[in-house]
Amino acid sequence: ITCSGGALRDVPLENLKNIKAEEVLAHPNWQMGKRITIDCATLVNKAFEVIEAHYLFGIDIDQIVPILHRESIIHAMVELNDGSIFAQMAISNMCLPIQYALEGPRHLANNNLSELDLTNIGCLHFEKVSYERYPLLKCAIDAYKKGKLQCTILNAANEAAVKLFLEEKIKFLEIEKIVMDALENPKYQGFNEGDVSLPKIMALHEIVYNDIYHKYC
Repeated sequence: ITCSGGALRDVPLENLKNIKAEEVLAHPNWQMGKRITIDCATLVNKAFEVIEAHYLFGIDIDQIVPILHRESIIHAMVELNDGSIFAQMAISNMCLPIQYALEGPRHLANNNLSELDLTNIGCLHFEKVSYERYPLLKCAIDAYKKGKLQCTILNAANEAAVKLFLEEKIKFLEIEKIVMDALENPKYQGFNEGDVSLPKIMALHEIVYNDIYHKYC
């Protein structure tokens, strides 16, 4: 699974502490909502996609590898047993995945989508994802592996932290600290006891979100 790295991918780590929301929202490739654009900068969105792909396709989560792809032309690749790779390529326009979600498996013509001209693009680049730069990516996948309600804690904490950042109540780097602290909070770990149910998930999500959001308001 590919990721662009978000708007901050080339900003030195030492400069991230004073980054402003408008800088994070200036995504180089995509026009999306504020929440998902912030998640692109931390790569939490890619962790969710890895988890989703695991469930959708029945693939071991350790076989799903996120890689940095600056151009956002290849959106996913599948490696076969013989080592050959199939790639899904398209322009970076959210109309395409939305249309496919509504009309798939049909690939319909859409006047809102321009054709992909590879000769105009010229080169495609790929890099390993740095967990030092994107610690929440690994943190989120680890939360999935721990099971139970860890992903509920993850999502609620991230949702609250992103909202706080957009409201200028916290700094950008505090997003990852808030999420990591929530995943280790003994208060929330108690919910992992016993069976998992939808009411339990909803209750925990509300508690985590409210705890974090109101702490900074």
